[in-house]
Amino acid sequence: MATRSRSSSRSRRTARSTSRAPNERYKKGEYAAAAESFYRFYKTAADNDPDLPVALFNAAVSYKLADKPKTAIALFKEFTRRRPRTSRTARST
Repeated sequence: MATRSRSSSRSRRTARSTSRAPNERYKKGEYAAAAESFYRFYKTAADNDPDLPVALFNAAVSYKLADKPKTAIALFKEFTRRRPRTSRTARST
């Protein structure tokens, strides 16, 4: 059982370090490279990774800033379709 928690802890650390690279590229103004990195993380991370929506949104914003509006729009649409329903959005008033 200890091995399992260590390996999942290791994969969380790897995911966090992987997500640092796109953030650094974004800060440097390397928007196309950042977008590709955010999107690669989005496509390769586990389905239950809590950073998936953020990575997809950041990829869309980065593509927009990289002057790739069609790709940005497609990812924004995917983001709005994929967004999980929360108790706030699930309520009908």
